Amino acid sequence: MQLSETIDGIILFHSHIEEFWGNGGWGPEESAEILRNSRLDRLTQMAHLLPRWLKGEMRGEPDLILAWTVLGSLTEGALKWFLSVHAMDYSRNPVRANKKDQPPDELFLGKTLNFYEDYVWTVNQKVLWKPLLDLICCRRNSIHTFQDCDIGNWAEWEKAVKGYLCLLLKLELQVPYPPEYYSYPANVNLLQEKVTEWKGWPEEAAYAAVVAEARKNGIAWLLEKGQE
Repeated sequence: MQLSETIDGIILFHSHIEEFWGNGGWGPEESAEILRNSRLDRLTQMAHLLPRWLKGEMRGEPDLILAWTVLGSLTEGALKWFLSVHAMDYSRNPVRANKKDQPPDELFLGKTLNFYEDYVWTVNQKVLWKPLLDLICCRRNSIHTFQDCDIGNWAEWEKAVKGYLCLLLKLELQVPYPPEYYSYPANVNLLQEKVTEWKGWPEEAAYAAVVAEARKNGIAWLLEKGQE
């Protein structure tokens, strides 16, 4: 699957999510209130930024930093959207901070990933998605450019974009839609055929390097559970 097709798929899904859920969707009021106050429209706009990095002249180091930041923002938004749709399930084991329950739309990305690891993913899903999302989480922090950090490379970013489309597809197919509504984009089946099953990211040695980099830069809380 070409990078341009991957990005088109991401834009397609974010546009569809905004269209149906932007006004609250059709779920219980607990979910609808969160979704009505969300900015799914901005996520769609962020997705429309991705094509600018298809061209070689937009591929300097600052562009790579921005590309990781956009991908990280989309990832955080998609994960929060899914939890917001399932807000009643989330409320059974909510994340707590300062002795208060935190709604899903107020979670930091690190806490969101911890919640998925503890309550959402199966063991196999955890193996599949956690390394990819930890990588995106770590790389997007390169936006804090004063401190030296590893920003990866464009090949790594492109693979992460492909992984994100796989994740987005899985999330979209696990939310409820009314029977009378044509719930998924018309070419969702085509996307399913083109997107090969994500085999995990990155290799063990590379993942260890990501963890080491996070610890070096004082952001290990992004990768480890139980940290404030």
